[in-house]
Amino acid sequence: MLSNALGIVTTIISTIKKNTKLQQLFFHSPNKCNCDTILSRNRVDKGYIFSALVSEKKQPSLASKLVILGMAIALVLTLILLTVPSLRAGTKKFLTLSTTHQPERLTELYFADLPNLPLTYQADRSIPVSFTVHNLEERDMTYRYIVYATTTSPPQIQTVSIPKGVTQTIIANLPATDYGERVPVAVELIDQQQSIHFWVSRS
Repeated sequence: MLSNALGIVTTIISTIKKNTKLQQLFFHSPNKCNCDTILSRNRVDKGYIFSALVSEKKQPSLASKLVILGMAIALVLTLILLTVPSLRAGTKKFLTLSTTHQPERLTELYFADLPNLPLTYQADRSIPVSFTVHNLEERDMTYRYIVYATTTSPPQIQTVSIPKGVTQTIIANLPATDYGERVPVAVELIDQQQSIHFWVSRS
């Protein structure tokens, strides 16, 4: 749209520069001399006599002005015809984006079976951890996650691939060890920076 407009403006300026009548119509100043002076020099004895022959330029006729005005109007109409469809297309796209619901891209992480989460653990038994991931990212995703009950040792990073729109439940087992009197058991999606946890006590 902008390139078309600039092209037409350039054409108008070029046309005016090349056309003397256009320059007279649009840029004529009444304060400037509007005549051609032809000086002829005649020698008489040891002096010079200068005579000025003045020939006034003819002003553009009414018909010429009407023709030039018609050309200008045609150029303006062409500019409008080229610009309006682009404006309509841009407005239509803007209105479509404004009025059409755009799906929010996110990932849900939660415990699907909260009532059955373990409340206690035994040092000689692993701790089962079940959690759910819902992929609402509008594309297939590979998630990196960790499950841990203490921050004293780095947890092992696991991965799971989930197609877009799919909800998947994952079961992990924390190794048997003495985690302490009472500790949080956490699940974290590393790239999404999401985490959830529950508490367990040693029995």
